Order: sequence, then C-alpha cells, then structure tokens
Amino acid sequence: MSTVKIGFWNCNGLSYFKWKYAMDLFENGVYDMLFLAETWFVGEDNHKKHPYYAFSSVIEASKRSNGRCNNGMMCLAKPYIKNQISNVETTSYTMNVSIFGHNIYAVYFPPSMNINSVSNFALNRGYSVLFGDINTFFGSRFGQKKHRPSNMVELFEDLVHMHGMVHVRPGLNLETPDHAFCKADLTATWEFYDSSEPVPSDHVLMVLKVNLAPAPIVDILSYDNHSEPVENIVEISEYFSPAAVRSAINDYPDS
Repeated sequence: MSTVKIGFWNCNGLSYFKWKYAMDLFENGVYDMLFLAETWFVGEDNHKKHPYYAFSSVIEASKRSNGRCNNGMMCLAKPYIKNQISNVETTSYTMNVSIFGHNIYAVYFPPSMNINSVSNFALNRGYSVLFGDINTFFGSRFGQKKHRPSNMVELFEDLVHMHGMVHVRPGLNLETPDHAFCKADLTATWEFYDSSEPVPSDHVLMVLKVNLAPAPIVDILSYDNHSEPVENIVEISEYFSPAAVRSAINDYPDS
C-alpha cells in the first residue's frame, strides 16, 4: 500500500456526536487515518479503548475558567495502518508519526501562539508532510480572500523554499485555516470532505491523499561495468523482476 488517506478535523470538543461522525467516516472509507484537533480531551478514557485509537497529545496542567482542558489532539488509524507506525512524538500542539518510512506531522497552531514558537515547531523538525490548522490565510494567490497574519504567511513561504516543500492547494477555493505541505517528490491532494450531513463543527473536515512511495531513482546499468557475467546478473537481480533476471541468465548459459 502506498497511497494513504489522512483526515484532519478541528472538532472543537470531541462530544459523543462528533466522535460518532468521525468514526462513521472511517467505516465509509473516507480516510485510513485521522488526526483530531481541539478535542479538549473530552471522553479521552473511553476513546482510548477503541481499536482505532493510536495516541494523543500531552495534556496541559492549566484549564480554562469553565473547567475544561485546553487543546487536545488525537490520532486514530485503522489496524493495518497502526501496524505500520514505527515511532510517535507528541507535544501539546503537534503529533509526529513515522509510517512507511515517512514522518507525518500534524499540527494545531492557535491564534495566540507566538511566531517564535510556530517557527520552532515548523522549521526545526524533519518531516515529509506537515498539515493541520495553522490559523493562516494566504490570499488571492492561494484562492483565499484573507491574507493574514503576514508573519505567519512569510514563515510558511520560508518553509516551502527552505525545506523543498509544496503547499498543496485544494481543488476548490476554501476560506480555511487548515493547510498541507508535502515534500516535492510526493504526490498529494488536499480536499475538504463534502458531507451530505451537517458537519458538527465550525471547521470543515479535510482529507490528504498522499502517495508515500515515490518512484525510486534507478541507475542505468551497463554490462561493460564488470568483466564477469555473474557479477552483472547479481547486480541486475537487485533492480529487476525474477523474469528479467532469468532472461539475463539465458544470455550467459555457460556462466
């Protein structure tokens, strides 16, 4: 499997109805993996028992005046995806998961986060994909009416140029603060899920489809590189199918 469908949704509190909405989309094949932001850690103990639960972000000690927790991110994945996870790292605002040899970096940067913190999270990490709610709008060049905040726009433009990333543009123009950036050698799309039901949040649910197995660069082989045919056959076997190897062997019946 190389193409993975990864959902991202700022759910603004993971109530029972929002949890059910998210899980129903799993069963309908909308995504293989889902990152939730601003869960506020609602129902966390129950959600951890679900077979799709993978891990959550760090719970902050401070709480708002209404008594609920701040922030909260959660990663959910179908079992065959969970089996491919080799490493996870979390903070209060980020989740980094290694899968199929790539680091997938989901983020939630609230409007109150200072630019130095965002820079540390975004520019000082190694990843193949960064996506999530960055509370930034990129203006008409990106099909958005808003263009703000300017320091965040500049930071993510630096990300594109400094790290060889592509800012993945949705097929439809969206006034969404959710964005996706992928390494240039990956093929990806970033689209909102057009639900037939009312979305139980003020954020749309976004789905990133990304091919995590870019075509390898294969050296052009020459039979003149080695004097011994057997060496050629061994080298060929590292690159080609068994049928191709058998064909090469037939060229050297006495070897």
